[in-house]
Amino acid sequence: MQTSGSRSCFAVSCGASGLWIQTGGVEPAGAASDAIRHEVRLSCYEMLAAAAAHYGFDMIGIADSPGNAMDPWVAATMVAEGTTKPRVALCASNLVSRHPAVSAAAIASLELLAPGRTVLGLGAGHSGTQNLGIGSTGLNELKGGTRFIKALIADGQASFDNNQARINWISGTPEVFIAGSGPRTLRVSGAIADGVFANYGISAEAMAQSSSVVRAGAEAAGRDPD
Repeated sequence: MQTSGSRSCFAVSCGASGLWIQTGGVEPAGAASDAIRHEVRLSCYEMLAAAAAHYGFDMIGIADSPGNAMDPWVAATMVAEGTTKPRVALCASNLVSRHPAVSAAAIASLELLAPGRTVLGLGAGHSGTQNLGIGSTGLNELKGGTRFIKALIADGQASFDNNQARINWISGTPEVFIAGSGPRTLRVSGAIADGVFANYGISAEAMAQSSSVVRAGAEAAGRDPD
């Protein structure tokens, strides 16, 4: 996000590449610069959330990318408390750096702050695992973890790797999306997830192709794709 004021240059940028603030064409130096960066780094999420709500966005996505951004659950909490209408989504987390039961409890906690507005997105990992030097989530792991989290959220208890997990305090039913780009992952999304973050391109043709694969997966699993 970038904003421009009446001064010669006032810009704030918040994203995967980092955050910087520049005023009057000159970057503040030393301790002053560090203090400004810290303050803006925290307020940047609030600014983005406010802008998204103001312009009528349906959903605000929070990346799970260690080293590139704040902890996603802290950021998601800030966004949830600062908005009333947009859905708040982890877009997306993984099942390697975060145990499925931990992610289920986290999204259930966020649901208490933003009832009916929470989405847990799950994917292979990419920077969320690469930045930690660990492997990504395989498709079979993604299927098993997604089913487990959905069952735990829906029923308050579920079994994973022969261990029983419980969330006795859950209220509401957060949605669980799968993030993917390839046809196999998109088909699995249609078969078991509540929705999909399709990283397949945003052209009309690309959207139609990815949508058809998701619909095929849903129909093959006996689900209504609509």
